[in-house]
Amino acid sequence: MLTGVMLTGVLTVGPSGPQASASACPAGQITGSAATPTGAGYWLVDSGGDVFSFGDARFAGSVGGKPLRKPVVAIVPTRSGSG
Repeated sequence: MLTGVMLTGVLTVGPSGPQASASACPAGQITGSAATPTGAGYWLVDSGGDVFSFGDARFAGSVGGKPLRKPVVAIVPTRSGSG
């Protein structure tokens, strides 16, 4: 789990790997990470429910921008690795 990391921009994955851009994006603390079964990708989740996918991790949605009773604290992939 990643702790103490602040997300202050938008992350994208290009041919050379993850790249950050400084566009307007709500800042949220990254509170969880999970690898894909292949090890060639991963998901990150922030405390506000935004999910970010990298490599072969398939994006299956997020709850970012919706009211939450408490912050998101972890992420767990499905056994199939498809979300």
